[in-house]
This record gives sequence, structure tokens and C-alpha cells, in this order.
Amino acid sequence: MLHRRTLALISTLFLLECFTTTDRARAAVPRYDGASGTQAGQECVNPRDGAVMVWVPAGEFTMGSTDQDNYEGVMTRPRTRSEFRAWRFRTRIAQDDEKPQHTVSLDGYWMYRCEVTVRQYAAFCKATHRKMPAAPVYGWADDNPMVNVDWYDAMAYAAWAKAALPTEAQWEKAACGTDTRRYPWGNDWNPANCGSSVREKASGPRPVGSFPAGASTYGCLDMAGNVWEWCQDWYDDKYYATAPAQNPAGPPAGQTRVIRGGSFLDTETKFYRGALRHRGNPTYRDADYGFRCAVCPSGTFSAPVVASRHAPASPKRPAGPIYLAAFKGDRPAAISFTFDDCPCMGEHIATAVPLLEKYGFRGTFAIITSTIPESWQSQWDIWRQVAQRGHEIANHTISHRNLVEADDQTLDREVNGAYDLILAKIGIAPVTLMYPFNAQDDRVRQVVFQRHRFTRNDQLFYSGYTFTPAMSNQYIDEAIASGKWIVPMIHGFEHNGYMPFGSRDVFDAMLRYVKSREDQLWVETFDGVSRYVRERDQAKLTVTRRQEQRITFTLDGPLDPRDTGQPLTVVIPARNPRAVLVTPCQTGAVTARADAILLDIVPSPVPITVTWR
Repeated sequence: MLHRRTLALISTLFLLECFTTTDRARAAVPRYDGASGTQAGQECVNPRDGAVMVWVPAGEFTMGSTDQDNYEGVMTRPRTRSEFRAWRFRTRIAQDDEKPQHTVSLDGYWMYRCEVTVRQYAAFCKATHRKMPAAPVYGWADDNPMVNVDWYDAMAYAAWAKAALPTEAQWEKAACGTDTRRYPWGNDWNPANCGSSVREKASGPRPVGSFPAGASTYGCLDMAGNVWEWCQDWYDDKYYATAPAQNPAGPPAGQTRVIRGGSFLDTETKFYRGALRHRGNPTYRDADYGFRCAVCPSGTFSAPVVASRHAPASPKRPAGPIYLAAFKGDRPAAISFTFDDCPCMGEHIATAVPLLEKYGFRGTFAIITSTIPESWQSQWDIWRQVAQRGHEIANHTISHRNLVEADDQTLDREVNGAYDLILAKIGIAPVTLMYPFNAQDDRVRQVVFQRHRFTRNDQLFYSGYTFTPAMSNQYIDEAIASGKWIVPMIHGFEHNGYMPFGSRDVFDAMLRYVKSREDQLWVETFDGVSRYVRERDQAKLTVTRRQEQRITFTLDGPLDPRDTGQPLTVVIPARNPRAVLVTPCQTGAVTARADAILLDIVPSPVPITVTWR
């Protein structure tokens, strides 16, 4: 018994000494008082959240990559099957968006030594009365990097911490220093220096600061691996060609935001290079998306004013007794499930279509035509049947290549060749094109819109074993609260395709929640919602006569005939209507609810009179 008590006492004293030593070390780091640092790597503590920051001094550094370092591995065209595999999956070092390499001069700044932790973010949520995001599949741990945050969440935290997200240039200098090193610790890959899945699959991120040997020249930790990190800038793959040499802050506008550093999920060493650029939808959350902050004494990179995460999707309601609904049925939000890439189309047919139809929904399926040989008429027949049941078949080009890099002849073949084949095999012309890699420019759009009506530009990435139904539910709740149309992009389910969920049950659970919110969420194909939104924004609603319990109006406008035909929902506020008469008789649905009358009407110049009692 005495022996056990002695061991317990020794253990207690040891732990107390560890905590005391940690507290002394933390107390030894001075608090940030608004001043600049005096030497590289100097430390201070942000008193707002307790984060240790390191000083990155002012001066020039070399940003980006060169053409001389394009590929590792096989350099020549393959001759055997094994050489082909090596050639196809060779590690590309210098990505096109990292060029040209250029010299950048930055003012001095303080960079968070580590990523913002779960503990720090929870304190922020408590102080600002925000909800914590849905937990990742591996759960929360106080010292792990905070994840499942989108760009707006990260910006809100930074503002609360009296800091900012680092610009892309700030992030790269803090990671690579001034000697153009490949990784934060040097030029040679070492899996022991970061959290990655290069050697074996990682189950989650490690606590911040777990890899001290991977520190950058300024002392920043985890800048390679663990989790991707949001930066302040908009992403533009051509930005380096025109970026200013002094304190570049990114392009003035864009569709995606820069993320840097790679994550524990990535299996190739190229993702951990300090110069590698990546992008993410600013409203996207994932179990490997986190962030760190920066503080600039000069104020050069002070946090910009940020618009709301979700811009209103509907026009303002006109003053008066009638308005056009933002979405069909006067629901506040809409969702369109889209499915990409033929390697997983067997699962799309076997899993996605039945599950969607189980709940009464329809989806949009983007076909890469080269992956379905013309001789496989049976699979084309299946897709024709799927289309006939109300699902949309979209064009994902012939071979899923980057259209911006294609010459004019190849661009025409990729876009219009796939269009013609889908029309010939299915009998329905595709009205939507999904850009491979979301790559587009004015030349590409000009070719695409000669025959297509819509393109997907703002999708949410629903993929990977770390994506949970709770994350999807959070997107849906936010969409309903803010009046938004969201477009999930899904690849594989159980085994096939890019980053599958790992189980069909994940998608089933997502759809179950969507069904429970169907009274506030319009579930429709991508082209269906696109038609409604375009027609809604072009239509003009004019009241010509108003009496008690009677109204006459027209719903017309400069509509493109290719977009007409989708009924729009007109809402007439009315208290407990019991009987409704519409003249002339409309074929669209008429719904009486406790506070309004809803009419689904195809726009036309014909006056419509509605009487109720």
C-alpha cells in the first residue's frame, strides 16, 4: 500500500513540475504590445488568445517556382506499362500557377507559430456566443488544430483576436524564408517532419507543434501538413504575372480563396512544398481545413471588411401586396446535388440514383464521355432512362482536361464533341457544362455558351471519409437562414472515384436531413434551379389593379425564350384564404396557406386576376 502511495505522490509531483515549467516558459515570452520585433524568430504572445507569435522581419524574398524544376521522376515518354504508371503519377514540382518566380518585398509582421487550436477557437465561440462547428469524425482535442471552419469563420476569429489572416505572400515567406527552400525545414523530404499520409494513412491531425524538426527558418511549426490553412487572398492562377512587388494582397475579386500547406490526408510530397498554391470555396468546411493568424504592427495588412458568408440569393421584395418568391414554393433556400466523373459512375447509378429517388429527389450527373465507350450502349441506355425519370445529364467534356490550356481545336472537340455524343446517345441535349478543375476564361466561356445555358461555378465539395452528415446539415441550416442556393459536388461513395465517403450510409443520412427540411428547402436539379433563378431575375411583376381580396397583375419581361417554361412562384399575402379563383385559368399549382396565396405561373404578357375569400 505504501509503495502505491509513494508512486502516486511521485507521479503527482512530476506532473506538477511539468505544468509549472510550462507556465514559467510561457510567462517568459513577453506579451505583444503593438511593437515590431528586433530579430528574426523573436517571440511574443498575443494577449487576446494566448497564441505565441514569431517575428518575420521586413525585406525581400523569392516567391513561386521556376520552369527548371518541373518534374521529379520519369522525364521521358513511357515505353512499358510500368513506365507508364511512373510517368502518369510522377510528382510535378512547379505548378503553372506558381510561375513566374518573382521577388516580393514585405513589411515586417508577427506570424502565429502554430495553427489556431480547438481550445482557442472554443474560447472565441464562448466569448462571441457562436456555435462550434460540427466535430470531425476523429473528434475534438483541445491542442489539435481547429478544423471544419470556412474562410469567414477564420476571418471572424482573426478579427476577434485583433489579428488577420496572413496574405499568401506572408504565408510563403514565413514557410520558406529567403533561400527558396522546398519545404519549411529544407529541400529534402522527411516524413518525420510533418503530419502526412505519404507513408501510411493518417487518421487525423496531430496536436499543434508535434513536429519541432519541421520548423521554418523563423520558427513557424506545422506549415507543411497537419491541416490546410486559409489565407486572406482571393485565388487567381495568373496573379503572379501582375502581382505588385511590394506587399501584394491578392487580386481584388474572385470565386475561391487561397489555402496553403497541405494536410494529413495528402499522399504526395508535392502538397507539402512551401510554394504550392491551392484554392477553396470560401464557404467550404472540411476536417483538414484550418488556419493561423498574423499581426502587422505597420497596419499594412489589417483585416479587410468582410461581407456576409452568404449573399442574399433573392431580389428584395417589392413594396406592396405581391412579390416573386426567391425559390419555388416560397422556400427560403435551394439545393442541387451534382455528381462528377465517370470512374465512379457505376456507384452513381447503383447508389446515388436509388437514394435520391427514395426521398423523391433528382440530381445532376456530369458525364465524361470518353470513359463510356460507344460500344457500351447498355450503359448509355441506363443514363437515358435516368434522364427520362427527371435527373439531369450534364456535360463534363470528353476527357476532363483543363480547357484553359487546350488549343482552339481541342477546346471545340472537348466541349462540342461531348455535347453531340450525349445528345446522340441519350436523346436530350445537355444544357449544363461542368468545367474540369473549374478552369475557365473568356475564350472557354465563349465556346461553352454557344450551346450550353448554364455552368457550375460555386460548388461545395462533399467528399472524403472525414466529411460527415453533421457538416452537410450545418451547410443546409446556414443556407436556410441566409436564403442561399447551395450546390454540393460529390464524387465516389464507397470505393470508386475521387475521395469517396467510405459508405453509402453517409449520403443516406444527408438526404434524410434534407427531407426533414423540405418545407424550407427546394431540392431540384442544377438546370431546374438555374432556369428559375435566371427567369426570376429577368421577369417583371406589375400590379395593374388592387381591390380588397382581389388583385390583377402581369408577370412579363425581356425573357430569353431558351430560359422560359419554368413556372415562377408568385406570392400574394392574404389572411386565411378559404377559396381562390384565378382567371384566366392557369395550369400551374395554386396553394392557399394561412398567410398567403402561392401561384406557380409561367411568365407571359397576359393579365392575371386572383380573387379570394
